[in-house]
Amino acid sequence: MSNRYADLSKFKDIHKGERCFVILTGPSLTLEDVEMLKDETTFAVNSCFKLFSKTSWRPSYYVLTDVLIYKKMGKEIESSDMNCPLFYSRNGLKAEIKKENAYPFRSNYFRHMINYFSFGKTRLGWSDDINKWIADGTSCIYSVMQIIQYMGFNEVYVIGADCNYSLPKQHSDLASYKPLIKVSKNGGEHVLISWKSIKYHLEKRNNQLKVYNSTRGGMLELFPRISLEEVLKKEETRL
Repeated sequence: MSNRYADLSKFKDIHKGERCFVILTGPSLTLEDVEMLKDETTFAVNSCFKLFSKTSWRPSYYVLTDVLIYKKMGKEIESSDMNCPLFYSRNGLKAEIKKENAYPFRSNYFRHMINYFSFGKTRLGWSDDINKWIADGTSCIYSVMQIIQYMGFNEVYVIGADCNYSLPKQHSDLASYKPLIKVSKNGGEHVLISWKSIKYHLEKRNNQLKVYNSTRGGMLELFPRISLEEVLKKEETRL
């Protein structure tokens, strides 16, 4: 492995048998839901850091795969009070991020392999060893799920996975973010390509990682739905 990339082998199975939550930035995401997860293992993406000023929640891991997002918000992320491992693609970011400046975040540069799109069909790869490479998808969730699988989690719950960009955002801090790339109202169909491929690859691996949708509403119906309140209540009952 080239020293251009971090050694990610230290993350292999470090959360074996555990559960985690992924916080995405769909229109349904609320500050209240995020606050409910402050004692859980959580993955955050993209503009989630904009919630930091309104909540005591901080993510356990942060994933950033898009160079355009970094150009828009990277400096703000680096200057935040976040103190967790930050995963981001080395591809396209070499000139943007200086490795020595990222050490406070224990940053992890990974090899990001771009999938091929041809004849209207998407061929999405999948990596079982993120220390070698991580497959790209039509959404950052694709990289996140490969990282989660590698860490050994057996359950993952997602919120803010609306796959629908036509609705108004529930939280003003996230609504204020204007992406560099215009997202069409039916952009969720593009994101669903990644979700369908995630389902396919996890089924091939006997669903050792089970995915549940705790999003309030939205278009993602590929995975069982369970409310965030029900998930947390079950855990309280076990304790």
